[in-house]
Amino acid sequence: MPSMTSTVHSNGGIGRFLSEIPLVTRGLLLALLLWCFNAFMRFSQLQVLVFAWNFRRHDYEFWRLYGRFIAVNSNSAAALLALYQIYRNSSSLELDYFQANPVDYAFYLAFCTTTCAALTAACHALLGIEPGSLFPALDGMLLYTWALLNANVTVNYIVFNIRGKYLPLLNLFVHMLGGEPSGVLIILLGYAAAYIYCCLETRTAGPLYGKLAGLPHYGYPTLRDSHFRGSALLAPLIATQSGGPPSAAAAVSGNFRGKGRRLHDGKAVAAPRHAARAAGTGAVVPLTSTSALAAALAGPGLAVIDFYAVWCGPCKQLAPLLDQYAAKHTAVRFYKIDVDRFPGVAATHEVHAMPTVLFFRAGKEVARVQGANPSAIRAALQSYS
Repeated sequence: MPSMTSTVHSNGGIGRFLSEIPLVTRGLLLALLLWCFNAFMRFSQLQVLVFAWNFRRHDYEFWRLYGRFIAVNSNSAAALLALYQIYRNSSSLELDYFQANPVDYAFYLAFCTTTCAALTAACHALLGIEPGSLFPALDGMLLYTWALLNANVTVNYIVFNIRGKYLPLLNLFVHMLGGEPSGVLIILLGYAAAYIYCCLETRTAGPLYGKLAGLPHYGYPTLRDSHFRGSALLAPLIATQSGGPPSAAAAVSGNFRGKGRRLHDGKAVAAPRHAARAAGTGAVVPLTSTSALAAALAGPGLAVIDFYAVWCGPCKQLAPLLDQYAAKHTAVRFYKIDVDRFPGVAATHEVHAMPTVLFFRAGKEVARVQGANPSAIRAALQSYS
């Protein structure tokens, strides 16, 4: 799975790193950390935080089902791995597919977890299966959605290089080797919840139907799909409460979808000028989607794109220098893109080592510098800017 798009600079510290984690993902990680801390310190019994399957008829407290989604394994190593997986998977989806829109991503999580909880309750009632933690379902739904979005991207899973669309099957097979049938069922329920969301989002019967019907590209979601988003569903309600006519829903939805506007007293007003710094004005702009990369390449003048990875030491050393170059060469547009989040983009541009800095003019590559080589970057800037 791809990871975050932000680089942790030495002068930013942990505060900057945390601030660059998407909002909803940050809240999800906080809930998981609080669960782990409570389990370690034993402040309260964990049983009181989750749904009890041996309930009596008048004690249907289904809201406690959501507590089972953050019930991480009490083993320290397993808990750390689980937190890292959620960090990578959730950050990737929130930043890329949901375009850092907290309303849409929170709605996706709420819908999938609610659907999964209902499926789990049905399995318990019909089959008598009493599952434990539903955390594997949460991890599974995030993994399945990412796999659908990156169906033809080659990814690395443990020691295997496979297409993204086969990642859920391999993940399921690995858990089957663990020999716990209930755990496999929980993962399948997470997959099912994500599949239902995909069908509603694309207004199709989903890729499984497409496979059975011989339609290879049918049902897979793309960045253009937005038929089942929280911002669109909530827009009429907000428009009504703000006194606007129902036809204002589209305008209100635009405020949720990051169009550079915000709500104030029920009216749409321009966002502050400092809300986002444009390229070409002394900033290295993170690219959080493939469409943003395409727009960057199509822009006027020279575009400099830093292909980096969050784990790459030389990338962290080069980042402050690129900030300086961006401040000096204000006519040049500087960008950065995380190769772990967009492995397909890195493969397309034949980027095999990090950092690699590519120079584009009118959508065509005119130069490249592999490695943290400031003198070569300065020479390229002087030649093409």
